[in-house]
Amino acid sequence: MKKMLLLIIIFTISINATDLYLVGENGQRMGCISCNEYVGDSIWNDYSTYGNEYNGDSIWNDYGTYGNDYNSQSPWNEYGVGMKIVDLDGNYYGQFTTNDYNNQTEVPLLKSILDAYKNGNWKSLESFRDWVAPKIP
Repeated sequence: MKKMLLLIIIFTISINATDLYLVGENGQRMGCISCNEYVGDSIWNDYSTYGNEYNGDSIWNDYGTYGNDYNSQSPWNEYGVGMKIVDLDGNYYGQFTTNDYNNQTEVPLLKSILDAYKNGNWKSLESFRDWVAPKIP
């Protein structure tokens, strides 16, 4: 039931045409998080730099800095800081992190993604990404 509710939330929410990006610890943009799987720099695009699970800077790489759930910069570390979320103008939208106590984003779409990850029973980040990617507007 929770997954169905989250699915409905994801389908019905948009981010007002503002592209939001993850920002790494040294300030570099790490891919568009609000763009769908067909956009070239989207984290949901398997073939993009930041959507590719083999890229060391991808949140989908279990062994990379941002995908390893033991690294404080990874959004999947429930005790970490995660990554900043900004738009192209540099406006800040909170942290993309599963840590509820570290300025977690309030953007409804992103919050629902984080909640889905925390409450899900996925065997891997890849299966989670494959579940979410088609739902991004």
